[in-house]
Amino acid sequence: MKSTDLSGSGGSADPVDPGFRARFFAKVWGKISAGVDASFRESKDEIFVDLPDQILELGAGLGDNFKRYAVGTRVLAFEPNTAMHEGLRKAAADQGLELTIDARDLRDSGLADASQSLVVSTLVLCCVGDQAAMVAEIRRILAPGGRFIFVEHVAAEDETTHRIQRLWRVPWGIVGDGCDPAPSTVSAIEQAGFGDLDAQRGRNGSVLNPTHPVYWGIATS
Repeated sequence: MKSTDLSGSGGSADPVDPGFRARFFAKVWGKISAGVDASFRESKDEIFVDLPDQILELGAGLGDNFKRYAVGTRVLAFEPNTAMHEGLRKAAADQGLELTIDARDLRDSGLADASQSLVVSTLVLCCVGDQAAMVAEIRRILAPGGRFIFVEHVAAEDETTHRIQRLWRVPWGIVGDGCDPAPSTVSAIEQAGFGDLDAQRGRNGSVLNPTHPVYWGIATS
């Protein structure tokens, strides 16, 4: 297994200090990620199928999805939180993956048009700010027939739950390293102009959980 780190356009080493909030979230995520991943197992089982041997994963975190990739798969992992990188390398080594880590925002990467066959995003689009711009970038880099696999928590449709999500925005964003409990992810994906979209909504836990509505599926370029 080969592991390469890229940080910034010059390909320099990881920053010495990723920042307190990033380090704090990496520690919290390390304690809860297995349980969170387990809660989405059924949704992921539906869409993580027929995977190619080269995958771009957006916001790869600690590599919870890596166990779904075949040994030898080449993974380009975009993970701006450099406090996650050690965990990513370990997950790739455990699974026998060829890993390249890029700490940049995907929108700053300069990847060529139609250069990727599969992009994966799980619980990431809540943290990117402009969801429409990020999804547009994903669609730009997907080759014809390429797939965008996603599992994302989204804004609730009923007003009461949506109000709870909005009340949680500031504290949740602080603890969750910028996570928005009510992102505009559904409209961003549905309006991005994919050739085909097979997606569905569901619940994940109590309605008191500000991230309980879930949206998952496959968008094909």
